[in-house]
Amino acid sequence: MQLRQSSPIPCFLWGAARSGTNAITAHLALSPEIRCFNEDNPAAFDLWFLRPHQMITELIRASTTKVVYFKTFNDTPTADLIMDKFPAAKAIYAVREPHDCIASFTREFGDYGRVLWINRLKEAAQGELGRLLSLSYGSTEQAKLISDLAQETFTIFSLHDPTTPNLAAAYFYFQHSFYFRLGLNARENILLIDYNNMIRYPDVTMRALCCLLEIDFVQSMTADWKPGRGFDGADGAPNSGLLTLCISLYNRILASKGITPT
Repeated sequence: MQLRQSSPIPCFLWGAARSGTNAITAHLALSPEIRCFNEDNPAAFDLWFLRPHQMITELIRASTTKVVYFKTFNDTPTADLIMDKFPAAKAIYAVREPHDCIASFTREFGDYGRVLWINRLKEAAQGELGRLLSLSYGSTEQAKLISDLAQETFTIFSLHDPTTPNLAAAYFYFQHSFYFRLGLNARENILLIDYNNMIRYPDVTMRALCCLLEIDFVQSMTADWKPGRGFDGADGAPNSGLLTLCISLYNRILASKGITPT
């Protein structure tokens, strides 16, 4: 079922945690033309994952704003299926330099995040219908893609000590590999946002987002942008091989849109 033409425009956020997703959401929320649903909003999300298509459609139709925004980075493994269900949708893809992203994951989620994502990757790699494979919306092709990538990622991770920084690197690789494997890089309705450039040039970033969403720019969108802490306070660093793998993927993602790492 497609949205009628007069419906508000849905906007989804893809990528990975600790990539500036909170800052993007908070600054977009400053626009009176956008209704934002954070991933902890039970109206749109069930334990941080997007609710079924029909429920999201009803939220969009009920909105009086021009844009309805969903902070859906956890659903990135099925970003293509979700966007295909909403042909008028726009999207943001958030990515962050691996050193800082991994450090932020390690600092924010600690051992809880390590155990959670080890279990998620392991069950998906084994073909078990856990949190990740439940995202496939009944598509055997999507389930296989997720399972294969989870198996690849878990195999790489298993070659190293099961530390939180190593798991954070594996998570980075898993989440961002979908950018190419789902063909998100080829979609013209997705705007790639690099965290470093966003912090350095918030005016340029927010104007580009407003242009994508066809809304008016609000000057306050450029205020209160703060750089991340990098490795400050993080417990350890990932294996150099894992880090190199993540950096290579990060550079490929930026290069796909002609962006130079800063």
